[in-house]
Amino acid sequence: STYGDINTWDVSAITDFSSLFKGLTNFNSDISNWDVSNGSDFGEMFSNGNSNGSSFENQMAFNQDISKWDVSKGTNFSFMFYNASSFNQDIGNWDVSLVTNFDWLFTNAYSFSQDIRSWDVSSGTIFRGMFGNDTSLGLVGNFNHDISYWNLNSGAIFPEDGKDWHWTELMFNGQPLMIENGWSTS
Repeated sequence: STYGDINTWDVSAITDFSSLFKGLTNFNSDISNWDVSNGSDFGEMFSNGNSNGSSFENQMAFNQDISKWDVSKGTNFSFMFYNASSFNQDIGNWDVSLVTNFDWLFTNAYSFSQDIRSWDVSSGTIFRGMFGNDTSLGLVGNFNHDISYWNLNSGAIFPEDGKDWHWTELMFNGQPLMIENGWSTS
């Protein structure tokens, strides 16, 4: 290939990884060696769809180990794994303490069921649809970890369809195991 093995690329100076692989439905290359430590924006990085509406056809194939990534400077994770239906890697050790936007992070990433309860999400202000799945398409999420002790004091109330909904009502849409077990983050 013209640029060499993607896993050897020097991306250490990049701060904005947003939409990098967006819409590349067959992308599933090993990028575990990437130094993303200067990244602040990871929004829609592995997304197939957009923030203006769902695009469920052609789900993202990405499911590589990115557990060793240093995302500690990240502030935006919105839509990062949106429609990434295959993704189910252990990212529980990620330092997300500076992230403010978790909006739709794992929406329709219905395979994802890793333990992320050690995440420090106390800087988060937007959590809308974080674990949501499009139930109109019959999607059922597999996420089933107790995150009840997450500090969400900065979490916001979001107007949705002209109503004031507390964000937790939207956060777990389509996650029957979370709802069935009564887990919340309030």
